[in-house]
Amino acid sequence: MIRQDILKDFALDILIDLIITNPFDGEMYDGDLLNLIISEGIEEIRNKKGFNDLVLRLDGIDDEINEFDWITEKDKELFKVNLRYLIKAVGEF
Repeated sequence: MIRQDILKDFALDILIDLIITNPFDGEMYDGDLLNLIISEGIEEIRNKKGFNDLVLRLDGIDDEINEFDWITEKDKELFKVNLRYLIKAVGEF
């Protein structure tokens, strides 16, 4: 829905809820939802209802990253890069 720009506000709310529930979830690969939220831009999601909960959920997730059963090490590293980018972008607001 988001990539097709259909019901985008509704889809972003669902996306935030999905990431809070399972930050490692993804459509194409593990952690893909985090990449999707970054591609939409922090400005697009920062005023959403669940944004603060999302930030709290992702804060201190390092142990979970190491415990998660990644398909490839590359997926794990991409997730870490995307997480650092998101945390840095959130800090700028």
